[in-house]
Amino acid sequence: MLELSYSAYHDKVLGCWQGKCIGGSFGAPVEGAKSTNDLKFYASLDKAQIANDDLDIQLVWVHAFKEHGLDLTSHDLMQEWMSHVLFPWNEYGYAMKNFRTGIRPPLSGAFNNSYFGESMGCPIRSEIWGLVAPGDPELAASYAEKDAVLDHYGNSVYAEKLLAAIESMAFIESDPKRLLETGLSFIPANSRLAQCIRFVIECHEQSMPMLETRTHMINRFGHPDATSAVQNLGIIAIGLLYGEGDFERSMVSAVNCGYDSDCTGATVGAIMGVILGSHALPEKWVTPIGDDIISLLKIEELLEESTIQGLTNETCRFGVALSQRSDSACIIHEVPADVTEKAAAIAGRAVDDVSVQIEYPGSPSVSFSEPAKVFIKVVNNRERTIDTRLHLTGPSHLDISIDHAEVTLPPKESAGVEVLVVVKDGVTDLPIANKIRVTCSYEDKNCNEEFGLAGASEWQVIGPFWDTFPVDMVKPCSIYPHEDPSLPPVELMFMNHAGFDREYLPEPGFSEIRCDDATVERVTVDAPEDKVPLDDIFTMAGPQVVYMIRKIRLEQPRRVWVLTSGTDGVKLWINGKELINCHEHVCENPSYHFAEAELNAGVNTIAAKVIRCGSSFRFSLAIKENDGKHWHQQQHFIDYSNVKVCVKRNLNRVSSNKVPHVNNSSRADVLASSSTQR
Repeated sequence: MLELSYSAYHDKVLGCWQGKCIGGSFGAPVEGAKSTNDLKFYASLDKAQIANDDLDIQLVWVHAFKEHGLDLTSHDLMQEWMSHVLFPWNEYGYAMKNFRTGIRPPLSGAFNNSYFGESMGCPIRSEIWGLVAPGDPELAASYAEKDAVLDHYGNSVYAEKLLAAIESMAFIESDPKRLLETGLSFIPANSRLAQCIRFVIECHEQSMPMLETRTHMINRFGHPDATSAVQNLGIIAIGLLYGEGDFERSMVSAVNCGYDSDCTGATVGAIMGVILGSHALPEKWVTPIGDDIISLLKIEELLEESTIQGLTNETCRFGVALSQRSDSACIIHEVPADVTEKAAAIAGRAVDDVSVQIEYPGSPSVSFSEPAKVFIKVVNNRERTIDTRLHLTGPSHLDISIDHAEVTLPPKESAGVEVLVVVKDGVTDLPIANKIRVTCSYEDKNCNEEFGLAGASEWQVIGPFWDTFPVDMVKPCSIYPHEDPSLPPVELMFMNHAGFDREYLPEPGFSEIRCDDATVERVTVDAPEDKVPLDDIFTMAGPQVVYMIRKIRLEQPRRVWVLTSGTDGVKLWINGKELINCHEHVCENPSYHFAEAELNAGVNTIAAKVIRCGSSFRFSLAIKENDGKHWHQQQHFIDYSNVKVCVKRNLNRVSSNKVPHVNNSSRADVLASSSTQR
């Protein structure tokens, strides 16, 4: 068991927060640059410390401990997030959309978040969990997982667990390789993250130069998103290993590897701060950042003192409170009386008798044709049997299979009911957010919970269209390929063609083609998420074009941002006006194409033309608010309803929500995993 004096514990916690601020501020000026850097010190000494979400969200978690006690749940953290974190960027924005829709963790991090769900947003907030659990990497990793699933899945969840375990063990261990091995023991060995970390360790053991290791690591594990977690955890490993225990060399090495440099610098700085303690950090790095915390949040709502020292004091109270538990892995002695008193108050916070949890056996969405399954789990936190009564109420356009249920809970156990939610016959408008309220009555008390289902969009897809290879594109050749000149040229035999500029249907008038027109093939696609995986629907190989139609209804006119992506090219019209026209092969970045648009009160028609030239066939569409800021600074727009596109004829209906069996190692597995947790 680890034993620490309070002064030694406080010094290491302070060193961690100072290292976090130093590394984040040092790396911020080159954040996102994928080239290597040659930085040696802060860009400016006048304002060395820079506000950074790496630290900001952890201030919210400090507040969460104060509000909810030591036994934090993902739901507690989600509530704190919705109250204090308004960041609209990337995975934060998708998680916030899910929270507002009513989708609960762990699916809030996986649903509709395929591009940014394995980015750095959660690994960068791991320190708090390691600091409150010194010498207890299992507890630190457990906290980290509850945090990470709010807005991430897969390798990002693993990354936060790995870092939290490292930061916990850094109170005991100083060797970077052994720390990395500890972190690796908490994540799947076959995960891409584990493979990347082990690759960096092997390169270091072979005495490969640092930049050469960085090159090989990026070539094997890189991603076009500079914030993708795997490559940045590889850079963190490089900084720790090649820094050889020196604070400055470790942090500077990480930042100069590029990519998400504020995050890598902040994390390496934080880990080295725990290892060395505040007293051993170089004064030249500590002095310029000062003691005040610079934050993008309303810091006065979160901390008693808006200083690094104040944050350290509050963090230490939670660590002391956890150390006083019977199963603690650490004894902290010589604790000042006032800290002991405040820690006891935190540890003594009462837990509710009964809590209600929401689990989704499949997708957290409902469509015009597919019901949603939801498991309402009731948890008994007491040592006595409790009889409960559940009452469910929802919007008028939904049928809920159970409105009342009796649930008896044995001591310290849970039970519940599975509910089927269906869109009623004849309903033509399906809101984005479909909220259902659960009231759990027991003894003389009530416990309330609200959850939501995303309303799936309905796309009418027309196609696919393609041509035989055009004769005028056949390259001249003096030697005929066949003995029989009546046979077509080989180019026509071996390749099809799809012309992005050819109008296979009148554009944009194809949106007015009747649903009962038998001269074109139509498929109705229920898309729970922004992305529509067309190659799961159109399985014919080769170049092809499809047209897509979707309708949405607004109560009031609204100016919005429209974000879309097509892997080989996309045209987009809203109400007949062309907004996007780009024939370019890109990766599946959901915001690669963007445009401002005016949506009318009433029904609006969204139409798209999407081409496939290569092996993948993808399309996505998202709508964001627009109050005059860049789309990156705006929340997702959810104040509209999906309108049923085809009410006369509904042939070949498919869902783009295909969820394989659970292994919890990928986004699709996370979407399936909630059914295994009861």
